Amino acid sequence: MDRVTSRRAPYPRRPRLDWRYLLAALLANTLGITVFSVVYQTARNQTSVSAIGAVADDAILLLTLFAGSGFVFLLAGLARRRSLSYTHSGILAFGNFTIGVFSLFLSFAESIGYQDDLATCGGFPPGYWTTGNVTVNRCSIFVSLHQDWVSDIYLLILLTSAIAFCAVILTRLRQAHREAQAQESGLESIVA
Repeated sequence: MDRVTSRRAPYPRRPRLDWRYLLAALLANTLGITVFSVVYQTARNQTSVSAIGAVADDAILLLTLFAGSGFVFLLAGLARRRSLSYTHSGILAFGNFTIGVFSLFLSFAESIGYQDDLATCGGFPPGYWTTGNVTVNRCSIFVSLHQDWVSDIYLLILLTSAIAFCAVILTRLRQAHREAQAQESGLESIVA
């Protein structure tokens, strides 16, 4: 009996990612998109070009800060070592997959909208730099909202989500493989 116990393989180590930081990265990216969407609609409802530009700059800055902090949390979650349960990994994988697909869709939508406005307005629309009462139109909004920058920020969120998703899935697959090997070697030592 003592000989059987000594041959048994030790229980495999749990995978090592800090799920708290990975969850913080997911939440930062989600909040960034949500806050940007709210502020973006506020910018579109402004009646002057300068007001559109001011609100749009704030929206882009907020999205950049959230996306950047999400990327920093991701790096911390990958670097720090803490156990990752199947429940945590499932939540993280599903959440990152969802926010990644959503940010990919938003990136394409912003890029298509930007190119469409670029074709219609021809870059800077006539009258944009004139003083006095400037009519706020589609071209004014196009110039003020900088949709090309927004598309790049969404791609950063997509990249963060893809890295987190792959890291979580690969870590759990390795853990499942180790557990299967431990069970096989445990059965072999009991049979012997």
